Amino acid sequence: MTFLKTPVKGMCDILPDEMRLREYVLSMIKETYALYGFSQIETPVMEHIEFNRKARRRE
Repeated sequence: MTFLKTPVKGMCDILPDEMRLREYVLSMIKETYALYGFSQIETPVMEHIEFNRKARRRE
């Protein structure tokens, strides 16, 4: 397996000030969802390129 050493385009760091705001907003969303009985799930952030290629062919 070959590892790529170049950063993925479109990704950026979230700096501390923005992270604090982001965490606050996410906590408010989670609280609201919990009030309505929703549970949190986790999904992959990145996918294999093959999935994207197949999806584009269908469009």
